[in-house]
Amino acid sequence: MKSKYLLNRLPLLEEYIGGLQGGESILFITSFENELRPVISAIIENLNENKFSIIYLGYDISFKEKISTFPNSHVIDLSSSKTSSANVISSVKRFFTKHRKKTCLVIDDISPARRLAPNFSGLARTPPDRLTPVRRAGTWSIGSGGSFTPFLKNEKKILSFYSEIIDTVKKKNALLVSTVISSKLSNDSIGVLKDLASITIDTVLQSGTIHGSLLNRKNKY
Repeated sequence: MKSKYLLNRLPLLEEYIGGLQGGESILFITSFENELRPVISAIIENLNENKFSIIYLGYDISFKEKISTFPNSHVIDLSSSKTSSANVISSVKRFFTKHRKKTCLVIDDISPARRLAPNFSGLARTPPDRLTPVRRAGTWSIGSGGSFTPFLKNEKKILSFYSEIIDTVKKKNALLVSTVISSKLSNDSIGVLKDLASITIDTVLQSGTIHGSLLNRKNKY
């Protein structure tokens, strides 16, 4: 049996999905930019505490600075004009080859190109223990908290990139954590991403709280 990695900083999410195993991927479908900053921050901290090697693809300054201080970790700045899908995939593969055990790729996020959002780094400090139960089956919640991807300029490129990343994660027995903004892609493309990921959670912001509904959970035992 593959090792199960616990999300102890997000206990209700941990209980909801039953932990993560090597080779699995979790996709959060969000409504707005920066919506899941406290969730992603908690997951990153959790990975570091569990001695994971982390490779981060994104634009969030606070995340880039934080992860740069972690041992055996790497940041790919997607705001660089030289960034391409092929270069990113090659870098990810080299990272997974170099760090063979307990590795995770974090993509924040995989939506089509859009303007760079303001840096809401302060929201990353939202205590993850604000995660609270919701009186509705199949949901979890956390106190409310993006980015843009110029090298993925259309849906076809996004789906191709994500599919190859998923295959790489499976082959290397790594983990993948990623986000996508639902309004930036067609329903068909969102459906393809959902089917590719091991775990997909749809989130919605209500009264200052993010609620999440599990859309799929593969290989649950």
